[in-house]
Amino acid sequence: MRVLVVLSLLVTLAGTTAFAGDPYPFQRSDGKWGYVDDNHCWVIEPQFDYAPPFSDGLAGVEIDSKTYFIDSSGAVQFVSNFGQVGTFGEGLAPAKIGVKWGFIDKSGAIAINPQFEDAFSFNDGIADVQVGGKLGFIEKAAAVVIGTKFNRLINFNNGRAPVQIDGKWGFIDGSGAVVVKAHFDDLGSLSDGLASVLIDGKWGFIDRNGLEVIKPQFENAAYFHDGIAAVQIVNKWGFIDRAGSLIIKSQFDSVGGFDNDRSVVQTGDKWFTIDRSGNILLDPTCDHTR
Repeated sequence: MRVLVVLSLLVTLAGTTAFAGDPYPFQRSDGKWGYVDDNHCWVIEPQFDYAPPFSDGLAGVEIDSKTYFIDSSGAVQFVSNFGQVGTFGEGLAPAKIGVKWGFIDKSGAIAINPQFEDAFSFNDGIADVQVGGKLGFIEKAAAVVIGTKFNRLINFNNGRAPVQIDGKWGFIDGSGAVVVKAHFDDLGSLSDGLASVLIDGKWGFIDRNGLEVIKPQFENAAYFHDGIAAVQIVNKWGFIDRAGSLIIKSQFDSVGGFDNDRSVVQTGDKWFTIDRSGNILLDPTCDHTR
């Protein structure tokens, strides 16, 4: 993504699938990660060096530089022996196998043979891939549904994909047809029905038809999730609602996207988890793991 300042490890990117009721990652004050429920009680013991949000029912946690994919009960489904594994979506995840990318299923087995220079998660039945230096889309059967002809694009979501044409950005649909003329300076993927857009040096938000919803006014902007988006104002990050109103003041050096009404934020060298009101969540005192 081109929104560079959002915390890459803990953001749930637009297009991934977080199931209702999935536990949420939380870093205990001693540095170990586990998972908590909606009541902020431990449901998976803090034992990991890193724990991302669940997507499509799985999360790739790290212990001693190894990645274990667990389900929402904490049970290990498989141990990754690939160079890199992306986020699961629609039952598959991109994985780098040797020097090429393919896709694996939820057991860790190869589902689509490694043949791409790069690959991204499935959403709306298709996934971004790179072949011969060009970007396009594939379906699960690995047939190219939109030829790999674009220099730059972002993942398909809500029936649209941002694509760069002659230096400007617009939207294409699932057939590859341009449905919003490429005239924006930069453009994010749709999430919650809105996409961040750069116009004359300022970021705002448009809908799937390219109509302005929130006036460009921010130094930078991420995607909407759970009805909240991170925006940058005077070099600090805060959060707005869908009306464009600032609901958590800009005060953070780096932020993650909201998921399950929580976000991870950074101030100086300190990391915190906050709720939708901006309150810092302390270590859970309750434990549902026993």
